[in-house]
Amino acid sequence: MWIDVSVPLDGPHPVWPTSPGVTLSSHADFSSGKSWDTELTMDVHCGTHVEVHGHVSPRGHLLESLEPDQLCGRVLVVDARGVAEVPETVLPQDIDEIDGILTRTDNSEHSLMRKPDFSPDFVGWSIHLADTVSRLPQLKFVGVDYLSIQPYGGDSRVHGVVLEAGIAVVEGLDLTDVQPGLYDMLGLFLALPSREAAPARVLLRPHIVESQ
Repeated sequence: MWIDVSVPLDGPHPVWPTSPGVTLSSHADFSSGKSWDTELTMDVHCGTHVEVHGHVSPRGHLLESLEPDQLCGRVLVVDARGVAEVPETVLPQDIDEIDGILTRTDNSEHSLMRKPDFSPDFVGWSIHLADTVSRLPQLKFVGVDYLSIQPYGGDSRVHGVVLEAGIAVVEGLDLTDVQPGLYDMLGLFLALPSREAAPARVLLRPHIVESQ
């Protein structure tokens, strides 16, 4: 069974303090034969979204650099609860056959992605974890369970070292109902090739190891 770990944009979810957020407006008049039309205005970094290096560098690549299946593959959801900043020690020794890493922190324990108020004390990655991950050439993507991979007001290099390595970053995942372990991930993002980020829809399914 697939688990949807994306945040519904028309439901309660936090917004970065400097973001205009999401605005939905609808127009309907069925009595006159017109259809129901909804207008959506949003920052592409709202909710569940993917980012590339162009987000933090004027010379960085944009979404056109990603393959359509960049966010698809075998993913390890790592247990990173109980820390204020995720250290590199949460990574297991053998991750050679993993396409992506997601960190499940106290953000998910407290369901922060389901709450409308922004939480400045959310858990992000340490620069040491970012450095370690950037040296794993097999990784296609990483993901976190709040709106930024780096802590609020934290080391700005966290974004840069991961994205510069060509690893896509998925932010705003809701891992509340996901336990640590191995999963298959299906992630697709809006076709905005000339942009630095795009909203994404992400599904997880427990990975089943086939017997020989």
